[in-house]
Amino acid sequence: AAEADLVRKAGLMKLEEVACDIRVATGSPGSAIQEAVAELDVDLVGVGNRRRRLGSVAAQAIGRLACAVLVVNAP
Repeated sequence: AAEADLVRKAGLMKLEEVACDIRVATGSPGSAIQEAVAELDVDLVGVGNRRRRLGSVAAQAIGRLACAVLVVNAP
């Protein structure tokens, strides 16, 4: 279900001529994000956040990635 939602959202972005790739990985989120950024030519990483304060995955992404990081807070 989550992967289908990502595919649908990526399709909407492509309709707006925004290039995007999706990747579903298992294991440590921080490590998986770092590996994907190293493998792909990434300009921006979007990371979800469910807390009022910055979560550990978002904090790792901001601190370790050389590209821009967009943190999206849950409503």
